[in-house]
Amino acid sequence: MKICWLLPFLFATAAAQAGVISDRDVMKHVGERVTVEGTVTGTHVSAKGTEFLNFGDRYPDQDFTVVIFARSAGAFGDVAKYYGRRIDVAGTIELYRGKPEIVVSVPNQIRPAR
Repeated sequence: MKICWLLPFLFATAAAQAGVISDRDVMKHVGERVTVEGTVTGTHVSAKGTEFLNFGDRYPDQDFTVVIFARSAGAFGDVAKYYGRRIDVAGTIELYRGKPEIVVSVPNQIRPAR
């Protein structure tokens, strides 16, 4: 078959997308769909109900942030439960004001680290 030559490329792409990276390495993977592993070092809920999980240094010098918009927040419960925990977060790394983040909308995007 002519598509056989594509298979190694497809598997390599899937493996790269499924990889687990450290919260310290997120800037190297902006735009990629990955799983980020790290320890939550701060949590915050804005006045508008948007929830934040920060990794690395304290805000505003954090290495990485998980954002849960208010419309999805009810599905996650109290974000303070994540403080100090090592977790995996799946999604696409984006930049917001020069800082890397993943926006999550469903609870299965966050799980305890293995």
